[in-house]
Amino acid sequence: MKKFSLMLVGALFIGCNSQPQVKSIDVNTELKILKKYNIDKSKLLKFNNNYVFEILETDGTLNIYILDKNYNIVKKHTIKGVIEPKKLVVFKDKLYLLGYDQKENKPLVITLDKNLNELNRKFYGQKFDTPRDILITKDGIIVGVTTYKNGNSIIKIIKNNTPHIFGISNQNTNINFIKSFKDGFIIGGEVQNETGNALIVCLDKNFKVLWLRDLDLGLEENVKKLTIKDDLIITTILSQNYTGMEEEWDIRIDKNGKVLTQNKNFTINDIPLQFK
Repeated sequence: MKKFSLMLVGALFIGCNSQPQVKSIDVNTELKILKKYNIDKSKLLKFNNNYVFEILETDGTLNIYILDKNYNIVKKHTIKGVIEPKKLVVFKDKLYLLGYDQKENKPLVITLDKNLNELNRKFYGQKFDTPRDILITKDGIIVGVTTYKNGNSIIKIIKNNTPHIFGISNQNTNINFIKSFKDGFIIGGEVQNETGNALIVCLDKNFKVLWLRDLDLGLEENVKKLTIKDDLIITTILSQNYTGMEEEWDIRIDKNGKVLTQNKNFTINDIPLQFK
């Protein structure tokens, strides 16, 4: 296990995450959505008995749409400015859009009400920080960004105006996901050492590192998905093997950081060449 150095500014208290999940969508409906709006079902969020999604149009315009239960547009809002969207989340009756303001060169969060009226715009981090993920709790907004110092990338988490910066000495670290977990939260990202390994870090509510796991499955790893289920941390990792092919692994980790299972998913790369 690598030594983990933590530079702490302030304290962090995590509440429960109540972001709704979109209901199951059948294949025919998904094809209809894809054709009509050029998105997939993972972009749809349940919002006040409707659906909501954001899309960066081909002309560079960023729009947010609300759809009814039959997937027809009932509201549309165009985001002003040149904003590159990263993630849209729902918390209670509000929307929170994490993006990158290309004019100011900063991450920002735009808050909207149920009618898509903008309530607030707030910048997070410094110039040229890269927005990675957003978590909304009852105690506030938490934004995960990758920041850069002395030529290295470093993980930075910002709650309200308080930054928490940490990394592994002399190695690049990136954050992809933030999830609430117990009284603290879980970070999923990468650490760049000789190759590049997946990184899972558990922190308490005061931002103290409880444990970390540096997962090496091949040459280059990337955390593709991070899910919390009761006391389990379930992560999907995309790994490049020694032949240059990509493999997908599902790894389950318990609350104490012990790896319980490590299963390779079946992908198109596993099909013999003569059958492709």
